Amino acid sequence: MRAAVDAAAPPEPHAGPVGLWVAFYCATRRRTDGDNLAKLVTDCVQRGRRTDGGVILDDAQIVRWELDVYRGCAEPRTEVLLWALD
Repeated sequence: MRAAVDAAAPPEPHAGPVGLWVAFYCATRRRTDGDNLAKLVTDCVQRGRRTDGGVILDDAQIVRWELDVYRGCAEPRTEVLLWALD
């Protein structure tokens, strides 16, 4: 996921507030915690200590959250939408 985020990242990460929508389409019906899955995404979208990549500077910028988890999907994937709120 980090490689996909970095490939789509602008030259400079956004510094203002953002909204985040994430949909996880899981292959198994096994119970997974949505908050743990979301943490993986937020770690990938922020620049953090990296010198390049990242879409935002810090995950504390995320002030609007939407999270969907679908289990037993034939085509597992993760869809992410991040938008500026300023």
